[in-house]
Amino acid sequence: MKKIQATYTYNEIFFYLHKSHEDSIFAVDLAGITNPDPHYRIKRNNKIPFYVIEYVLSGKGFLVYNGIKHEINAGDSYIIPPHTEHEYYSDSKDPWKKIWINCYGRLIDSLANVYDIIGIQPFEGLSTQEEILEMHEILRSSPDDMSTQLEILIHKIFLKFSNDRHHKKLSHIDRNAITLRNYINQNFTQAIKTSQLCKTIHRSESSVLRIFKKNWKRTPSDYIQSLRIQFAKKNLENTSYNIKTIARILNFADEYYFSNWFKLKTGFSPQKYRIHHDNMK
Repeated sequence: MKKIQATYTYNEIFFYLHKSHEDSIFAVDLAGITNPDPHYRIKRNNKIPFYVIEYVLSGKGFLVYNGIKHEINAGDSYIIPPHTEHEYYSDSKDPWKKIWINCYGRLIDSLANVYDIIGIQPFEGLSTQEEILEMHEILRSSPDDMSTQLEILIHKIFLKFSNDRHHKKLSHIDRNAITLRNYINQNFTQAIKTSQLCKTIHRSESSVLRIFKKNWKRTPSDYIQSLRIQFAKKNLENTSYNIKTIARILNFADEYYFSNWFKLKTGFSPQKYRIHHDNMK
């Protein structure tokens, strides 16, 4: 993707990108940084074809849809799906600074459906700063595996959205259990050792296993395996990645080890699973 850095009418830095085909697996339409501007206001009709994902670094603003106005503060994220009429603007006295990315494609449609992220949704106190800034850096540097890196990051963002909403519905859950699951959700593509979980909440191995199982009705190992299988399935269903690439993303030693593991968990080899899914469409 070729990028052109520019300054817009408002105090923003944009990264314009060449458009990808509408049937792309995942593509970025535009990304940028909005600096504090008391006059900043964006209003869109229902013809906008991309998702808007934003994180507020400082200040505050307002998000309006369906006649309801939401105050969005520093540390909050929000997502706006395509074809949704909406408006958002800075607070005139404490204008926000925010980072954002506008994107589209079959992968993000699938993630929105799988994680049930429907409609415009603000997420109070949920940081997507790390993922969005990393996406900005990838777009600036244009590495050879840019598409793969961007797709992994958008998946992480949707996992955060889903987990945040789920956690707020489960206020009775032990905070340590939530901390453990958040750590796993953010690192499940890596090899997570029990010792790392112990350090996360400063508890012994037996305490970690007891807390996690009591609150989530499964062991940490079982939960990690379920996330890895879910991730592998979604990539087989919605991307054209070869088996070696998916194995590498999930940090398997090689594609053969990954294939054996996948077949043990699902009853299908990765290739047969992809063919079976394609035939079911």
